[in-house]
Amino acid sequence: MIGLICDSATDTPKEILEKDFVEMVPLKVIINGKEYKDGIGITQQEVLEAMKYTVPKTSLPSHEDIVNAYKTLIDKGYNEIFVITVPEKLSGTFGLFNAIAEEIKEMYSDVSIEVVDSKSGSLGAAMIISKVAEYIEEGKSFEYIRGQLDILINGKSKVFFVVPTLKYLKAGGRIGKVSGTLGEVLNVKPIISINDEGEFHEVGRARGMNKAIDKLVSSFLQWVGERKLEFLAIAKSGEKEETVNYFNYVKSKLKHLNPKKIFTGEISSVALVHLGEGLVGVGGLLE
Repeated sequence: MIGLICDSATDTPKEILEKDFVEMVPLKVIINGKEYKDGIGITQQEVLEAMKYTVPKTSLPSHEDIVNAYKTLIDKGYNEIFVITVPEKLSGTFGLFNAIAEEIKEMYSDVSIEVVDSKSGSLGAAMIISKVAEYIEEGKSFEYIRGQLDILINGKSKVFFVVPTLKYLKAGGRIGKVSGTLGEVLNVKPIISINDEGEFHEVGRARGMNKAIDKLVSSFLQWVGERKLEFLAIAKSGEKEETVNYFNYVKSKLKHLNPKKIFTGEISSVALVHLGEGLVGVGGLLE
């Protein structure tokens, strides 16, 4: 039987996490030296409040939590396991899961584990995980799913987002290939995506959030082109009126795509620490 593990920064929907064959491992948010498990020990609103007076940090999942996730699935009889994480270039989570997978395989000689870099984040990764969950429920083989993952990650999925400020990305050292200097002075907002290497990169820019949101929509529609969209994801961070309005505007501009399923929600607390309040993002998974 096939099991599936993800990390909390993938923002995998609750209905997927509740499935018997799925386990989620939380990353950690650190505020004033105190660690909290992402999505379990602290809320996004509490992180936002903390960000007003301090600079939170993030940390990898605990060794114990990863081992427990593997063992929970194995004890249920799942001897073929996929692990899908946020990009290796953005987090050490992928490497940690890989290292612990080797420990687990030494303990359980009949267990196969495939650790996969989603090359995406937040709801972008969640769409890939949801598709893998579909394959598992359809009874697809481990080898089939492994092959499909290459296609899903390297051509069928993409995310784009805009943030009001790049200071959090710069502070966390995750700025990637995004230019973070001129824009802050001239109120130029980059439209950011994730490249084939799993790094943030700039795909366009516009002056001010209003124009940047329009550019976000047009960049996404250009990527979709004439192709059919299976999943659509729209995400935000925080509940400011302006952010909610942008979020709803993006939804209205993309509803004509008629995807099979729409994912909407907040980014994880871990992602919030590195991206800040006011993010609006969109992602798609092609048929």
